[in-house]
Amino acid sequence: MPPPAAESQEHETPELYELVARRETLPTVNLSRSVKGLLLNDARLRKLSRLEYRHRFATGLTFNISLLLTLPAVCDVFGIGGSLAIAIAIVQLPGLLTAVGNVRVDTARLLLGTYDWWYFSAANLVFTVCLATYLHDLRAVVIPGSWILHQMSIAVDAQVTTLRVIVLSGVVAAAGQAALAVSVVFEWIEAPGFVLATYSAQRYSISLRDVLLNSSMHMMVLLARMAYSKWMQLKERRKTSIGDTDAPQVTVRFITYRCEVKLHSVPPPAPSSMGRRRSWPRGGPSLSTRSLRSSGLELPSPSPTATRTQLHYRKVDMQFAADDLVVPVLWLSLARWGATQERDGSTTPWLLCLVGFYTLGFVGLAFTFASFALNLPLILGGSQLLWSVVSTASSLGFCAGYFVLCQRQLLRRLWRSFDFVYLALQLVLTLLGLCDLQLWEPSRCLAVASLGIWVHWVLTLDALTPWSRRVLRFSPAFALPVLAAGLAAQLVLVQNLFLLKREVPNLALFRGRVLGRDVEFLLMPFLLTRLLVVFMWNCRLLWRYVKLARQCCRWSRNNSIGGDGSRHEQASQLVLLKGQVEYDYVRKASRLPRVFQKARNGSLRRATLKHYLVRRLSTTDSVALARVTPLDVVRPVPFN
Repeated sequence: MPPPAAESQEHETPELYELVARRETLPTVNLSRSVKGLLLNDARLRKLSRLEYRHRFATGLTFNISLLLTLPAVCDVFGIGGSLAIAIAIVQLPGLLTAVGNVRVDTARLLLGTYDWWYFSAANLVFTVCLATYLHDLRAVVIPGSWILHQMSIAVDAQVTTLRVIVLSGVVAAAGQAALAVSVVFEWIEAPGFVLATYSAQRYSISLRDVLLNSSMHMMVLLARMAYSKWMQLKERRKTSIGDTDAPQVTVRFITYRCEVKLHSVPPPAPSSMGRRRSWPRGGPSLSTRSLRSSGLELPSPSPTATRTQLHYRKVDMQFAADDLVVPVLWLSLARWGATQERDGSTTPWLLCLVGFYTLGFVGLAFTFASFALNLPLILGGSQLLWSVVSTASSLGFCAGYFVLCQRQLLRRLWRSFDFVYLALQLVLTLLGLCDLQLWEPSRCLAVASLGIWVHWVLTLDALTPWSRRVLRFSPAFALPVLAAGLAAQLVLVQNLFLLKREVPNLALFRGRVLGRDVEFLLMPFLLTRLLVVFMWNCRLLWRYVKLARQCCRWSRNNSIGGDGSRHEQASQLVLLKGQVEYDYVRKASRLPRVFQKARNGSLRRATLKHYLVRRLSTTDSVALARVTPLDVVRPVPFN
């Protein structure tokens, strides 16, 4: 079959797509069901809720102060670390109980079905066990509170609370993790020298200190991600809520729980209005934009009239054109060539091109794994230069053929997603560590670079539009051998280091004297941590592509029934790029500030009220300010 021809030869209109949720309807949740609601009756629940609301500021203040004092307690400053740790555990208890009690049960059940929740929970468990073993005395009483705090950060989607509290707690906790990592590096914390594993023929060791340092940095990234995401939501809410006097409705956006998305074909605009534009924003405000124009006075509580809340996909107000490629001229050339072959009834030239193209890819993948496996046993010996050169050249040629057909706007969105940035960063650090381990020998570095090219090829497959996938005859099964080869390469590396005990140098990323102390960052613990992260995320991608390949097999069997719809469904599924999920939350009316009560009763002058609003609102919002009078004020103008 030739490349897909343009839909109109007169105007050569490209196909347009939009990102939509794969499922038409998302789950519903009951936000009134919390952990404390399951344990208490209605009377005690109301009493506890009033108590929490009355002391919310004191609880938050003492909790954040305890977070700041955790590091001095762990470092045993002035020899009072044990006593300070007990005091911190007692002070943190009300805040931790409040956070756990306010967890929404239905939302937590949704999080249990996500990979991110289990992955970061496992990382939190490793960090907790390492820190408890590292302290090994009375200071360890702060460990349960630390574990609960990090677990609540992982399950932040199940919390219905103010964004300011989440952002502040996340920033303080992330700063605490960074300070803990610095304390471990400078050995300000007294700890035993506990060896976890040995490697190499010289039996170099990996200590508990190395694992704790890497896991602490891992948790710092998690907490910083949570705080940054909620801070961006808070900025967006501030921008859209000023001057809006509608119902106090807030939109809560999930971080961990996301939905699968696909590219849905939409009718193109009129040719005369297209011009040179490559992506078109959708007209009108989306549902999420309208719902974000809401109150910034955030005291959320479930609506008494609604028992279940519908989750909805946050639409992307942009359409993606099939001709907006990395190399845009390819769309016009391939479309005209496809139209010519359809008119002549000959598909042989394009089939021959595809056969040669995928033969190049097969050679590149086979030589990549072979050169990587052959060079590893020779870490301090010879190398296989020919295999490495062939693998790099063929892999680069094949993956470049895919890259030039990627849609630029999709590629930009993919590069900004957390999954891509996180996994690509871990992969780059792993590749650099492998090159450093092999002393930057050219042939071995080429083999490592070839492996990195293939993994990045898998990561960027979501940037291919259905039109590009039809051109390349792409199937999700094509990614399976690449991911399997990546997992096998990591297993071969671990075998050479730990089982066969190959001779490797004991390299360090940094050795020197800082602040009067000898500081050393060893390469091997850093490399093994990155390898473990990449291995787990490769398994995740492999599982997703296996599921998608099985779905494609079922669609192929039902092709006679589904027709073109089944083939389009197969070509439109995305794997790494996920859609944001949110829900609209209506809070109960809160008590008006005293200045507004006086204005409503007529006991406050208009000038005083305007002076109050000028201090609270943006000075550019003159329209909202002008329509406020002492007689028609019913509720406060929202602000953050």
